[in-house]
Amino acid sequence: MTTFTKEQLISHVSENVKAMKFAVKQTAFKNSLEAIELDLALALVAQASLEAEPVLYMNRFTGKTFSLEEQPGADKEPEIYVPLYAAPPDSAAMLQAGNFREKKGSSTNNFREISETSTNYPVTLD
Repeated sequence: MTTFTKEQLISHVSENVKAMKFAVKQTAFKNSLEAIELDLALALVAQASLEAEPVLYMNRFTGKTFSLEEQPGADKEPEIYVPLYAAPPDSAAMLQAGNFREKKGSSTNNFREISETSTNYPVTLD
């Protein structure tokens, strides 16, 4: 299997993200829009993972954590310090949420069609 550098992977995923963001906006891909959105979400997660920087470093022996300001050179000693990463919340899951009431198979519409689950149905306690 071919080995790729981190820089090659970042470049490749960046190009894929750009292409998929363009494809999502095209009407020609209407039938495969959901698959493209799923691939785009996956590519965004991969891109964030590849571009992430450690927020702290943990000493393997003591379990204490340090920033680079507190422990200069921790990023140069992987046998002693483990890099710790934190990802910010990602909004990729709901790229185009739209109006769920307009979606034919949405659960919101299913509840409105079933009288027992309608918002006007009286509540009874057992």
